[in-house]
Amino acid sequence: MTRKNNKPSKARLMPSKQFIERSGLNPVVAIDPGNKTGAAVWLDGKPEAYLAIQDEPRKVWAWIQAAVAPHPPSLVVIEKPIYICKTYNRAQGLVQVAAWGGYHLAKTEEIYPNTKIWRPTATEWRYIIGMGGRNREDVKAKALEHAREISGLPLTGPRGGALQDAADAVCMAEAGSLYWAWELVKDMKESESDDET
Repeated sequence: MTRKNNKPSKARLMPSKQFIERSGLNPVVAIDPGNKTGAAVWLDGKPEAYLAIQDEPRKVWAWIQAAVAPHPPSLVVIEKPIYICKTYNRAQGLVQVAAWGGYHLAKTEEIYPNTKIWRPTATEWRYIIGMGGRNREDVKAKALEHAREISGLPLTGPRGGALQDAADAVCMAEAGSLYWAWELVKDMKESESDDET
């Protein structure tokens, strides 16, 4: 089954449980840094999500460590912001997002020094799971709907609002699992070709 743009459907791209078990794939952690930090852990095709307000980054990391125990993650995905500044407020916001991204990058290197880190832009991780849209609002709505569908979580806050950062983290975790599976396959093919020579 293919889509209109001839990309394979994500169902065919998802690594099977048997592939994950054979490859020794540990959990994939995804973090959407910002004023509200969304985090998700992906293991065996089942994501879990967490959302923390900006003054609780330690709680995010305590949750991540508990969620992935006893194994360290195979991959940590931290979204990289795109720096397009049309106003002072936008520039100020991007500096804060970059600072939170740096914090999570440092925590990853401190807690899981041997774990691979992938820093995709929103466009890159959305491309991997085949998610596009006409505008920002459309893409955000699709990410929320997709995250609810694959996680089975309501992803709504205490006042009924959508937890967009958590939804983005769930989608990023899915993209991270695909990215990591592709990297493993590429490494296996390279090692096979090295053995033949």
